[in-house]
Parts: sequence; C-alpha cells; structure tokens
Amino acid sequence: MSVMTKRKPMPSMESMRADRDADELVRHISELEGWGVKLEKGKTDYHGLRSIADFHTKRLQQVDYLYAGLGAILFSGPNDVGKSSVVEQLAARVLLGTTEGVWAGQPYGVLFIMSEEDPGMVKQAMQAHGVSLNVMRQRLFTYVTNDNENVSSSDYDTVNLPADVPMLQRLCEQNDIRMVVFDALADCMPGVNLYALDEVNKVFKPLNKWGAENDILIVGVHHNNKSLDGSAKQAVGGSAAFTNKPRIVVSLDQAKDGTRVMQLVKVKGRSDKPSYTYEFETRFVDTDDGDHKPVGIVTRISPTDKTVDDVRSEKAMPKPADSERADNGEVGDWLTDYLEDGPATFKDIATAAAEEGYTKSQLDHARRRASDPWIVTERDPDYQGRGKRYLWELSRTAPNTTV
Repeated sequence: MSVMTKRKPMPSMESMRADRDADELVRHISELEGWGVKLEKGKTDYHGLRSIADFHTKRLQQVDYLYAGLGAILFSGPNDVGKSSVVEQLAARVLLGTTEGVWAGQPYGVLFIMSEEDPGMVKQAMQAHGVSLNVMRQRLFTYVTNDNENVSSSDYDTVNLPADVPMLQRLCEQNDIRMVVFDALADCMPGVNLYALDEVNKVFKPLNKWGAENDILIVGVHHNNKSLDGSAKQAVGGSAAFTNKPRIVVSLDQAKDGTRVMQLVKVKGRSDKPSYTYEFETRFVDTDDGDHKPVGIVTRISPTDKTVDDVRSEKAMPKPADSERADNGEVGDWLTDYLEDGPATFKDIATAAAEEGYTKSQLDHARRRASDPWIVTERDPDYQGRGKRYLWELSRTAPNTTV
C-alpha cells in the first residue's frame, strides 16, 4: 500500500531571493578580517565596525579653569580685552608647574605660534610672571622657518592648518610640549574661507583629535565680530564652526565700568558655564638692550556671577551721538581694509560686513565719506549678465562723480 506524502509548497521568488542574499552576506562576512575589511589601495586603509564598548572613557582632566584632553579650545573676544594676556598667564603656570588639577606640580613645555605678537613680547610677559630664562630655554618655544644662528624678533612664522598638524604633533612629542597656542588662529589658516562651514570644520577636526589623544591644551586666540546682537557664542567672528567645533569656547569682554569678564560659554561634557573676572597688574622687567620696561600681565582670575552676556547687554544700550560718529569711522576703516585685497561687488561686501555687525546703510555712508583713499564704483568689465554690475574699489585720486 503506497503512502501519499504531502508535497511541500514551492518557495516564492521573494523567499528564494532573501535566502540567496542571506547566504551571500554570511559568505562575505566570513571573508573579512575580524569585523572590518582592508582595502587594497593602501596597507593602513581599513573600514569596518567596532563595538563602542571597546572604547576608553576618561574623566575630565582639569588644568586650572580649563580641561586637557578634550580637544581644541577657542579664546574669543573683541580687541583690547587682553585675550593674549590671559593665555600667557596660563602658559606661565604650565611652564612653572603651578597649575591646579592633573598637572599640579608638573611643569610642561609650551609652544607659541604667533602672528600678532613677536616672541620678544612673550618673553617679557613670561619674565614678568616669574619664568626664568633657564626655564624658557628648556620649555618655551616658537615656530621658525629658518635656522639662523642669530635670531631676531622677526625670525618666527605661522603654520598652515590643517596640513601642518602632523608635523607640529611630532615636534611637541619630542619636546614634552603640553600646551600649544595659535595667536591668532585665523592667521594660521591661509587659504581657508573663515565664513565657510566646511572649510573651518576641516581645520578643527585634526586639532580636536590631537588634543584628545595627547591630553594637551590646544588654544586658538580669535576675534569677535563687531555686532552686539545675540549671545557671546554668536559674537565669535567667522563661520559658526568656530563655536560648533572647538570642545571649549572661552568668551572674553570688558564691561562699561572696566571690569573684564571671561566665561566658558561651551565645555563639552559640562552643562554649567562658569564666569571669571581677570585683573591686570604692571610689573617691570629688564630688556636685553638695557631698558627697564613696564609689562601688563594678568595676575588674578576670580569666579564671578557676571556673565559675558550681561556685559554685552550693557554695551548694547543706546549710545550718544558722539559714539555713533565713532562707529561710522570704524565702518570706514573696516571697508578700506576689506578693499585693500581688490575690487568687490556690493553683495560680497555686504555679506562680509553683516558678519561684523555692519549694515548696508553704514557701508554706503562710509563709502561717501571716504577720502585718500577714496572708494569709487566702477562698472565690472567681466560681467556678462543682464544690466550692469558695479565694483567698489579704492582710488588714490578724488572721483569727479559718485554713482
């Protein structure tokens, strides 16, 4: 007697395709090395997956009021508030091993990469802070691009970020340097559009990685725009990347009564935003040419409840007529500096001016008031579109007419 068996249904095309894809995936994974795949184009290229549980976590490493090992740190503020002096005060403490926190009692080297102050001025500031020449010879450095035996105050140079980061990292490791200062940071970014988010991001990415991996302080000194609108973070000049990408942002400003305030307006891993007042003191140092010179240095940094936003709000109050006239002169100076690089369309000028807090009407007023050099408008000879397009440019002769 034959037994009838029930025939299994034919699998659907979708089911067969899914089984085939699953088998292919298993076969592919089995060929990989671990959970990643090495690419043939280079021995060190590797793409793949890794469990987040394998990564190391660490506590914040406090160094005075800052933290090492987080990444890039930006000090930003208007002119003449002492940004560089605040950084120099911290550098002196790092050189002497007098910082509080994880570096307490342990001195380290400091590297200054400068464009706005020459090494001689930093040397005098360190002397005023009590750093001996012997300590400076061992631990305080600047970046140079020549090997002259007899250096002068002009024998120093900036770097090219981000391209020079690997080179700087090697130099710092060789000399036990744990604090690097870029003053001014923007001058170390040649060819980078400071208002382009992607371009500025590419500078901060390797700086953050360097600071985090080597547990060091990477400090950039930067300028605010001129606008008093918005918060302290919004006052930072250039692209939003200057505040979005650094791990710490320190904003500095001076109140109408002369009080100087700095605030950690951003610290990755912390929700509070501590504020401090900082005070200057004049000390005298002997220069190498026999002079006895006064040097202003920051000597006291104290916690305060006053924030930088408080200071900005006070300064944003309506100004008397004399101050408005001063602002008009300031816009003219900015416009002249901008056009030193060559003719520009009003659209481009207005876009850059808006980042500094200047209006179109202020620009037009500044153009009409300018003299020696004058600011003239000339038709753009390269423009091929409809109508006419004019360029603003500097002229050493007075114009006969105004467009």
